Amino acid sequence: MQIIGCTNCKKTGAFKIQLIVVYDENQCECCNNFTQGKWTYYFCDTECEKQWSVSNEINTKGFKCLNCLDITGKPTGFAFGYESNGVCETCNGTKRVIV
Repeated sequence: MQIIGCTNCKKTGAFKIQLIVVYDENQCECCNNFTQGKWTYYFCDTECEKQWSVSNEINTKGFKCLNCLDITGKPTGFAFGYESNGVCETCNGTKRVIV
């Protein structure tokens, strides 16, 4: 079991808003298998969602890439958070994804 908190205020409980960001979609030409890369954010109300969007500059810079996080939880621009892995394919090293 995993306890999920509001992405902004960390309050647990029922969430009125679930934001799913689809950053990548792929379909196999041979078998038509469809996969999506997506991140999910939860908010307890619209005010929390608005505060989070403004404080993270979502409208101007895009979403922080969650595929290149280091151990502190900040995007690095490198695959899986380490420079030795090369540039993150999701954000191309920019640390942000505009969808």
